[in-house]
Amino acid sequence: MTQYIGAAVRVHRNLHTKRWVLTVKGRKIADTDRVTLAGCTFVVSAKRHAAVVAAHVREVHAWCAGTVVADCPVSGTARRGTYNPYRGASFTVDDRPIMTARIVWFTPEGMFVEGGL
Repeated sequence: MTQYIGAAVRVHRNLHTKRWVLTVKGRKIADTDRVTLAGCTFVVSAKRHAAVVAAHVREVHAWCAGTVVADCPVSGTARRGTYNPYRGASFTVDDRPIMTARIVWFTPEGMFVEGGL
């Protein structure tokens, strides 16, 4: 992912391939097993979330927006983050909603968050 360092991207999980998808302005630029973002904001489209829950379908309606940084090991203080549209309308860490984070690691094992609010 070194070619994308400094790029402002959105990241979401492809539920079929179990890989992370990077997009810029709605266009897929890469898919990867791991990427690290800084200055992150978690976004869930309320309208699309409601439609997904009502119809029980899979659709990209939630992502993390941030800037790609050089890959580094996950911090020992990072917490696992999750998103499940059937459990709530926001990303969570320790079952608490999270809107922003200083840094997020996207790995094959999941999403890990540090400095989140």
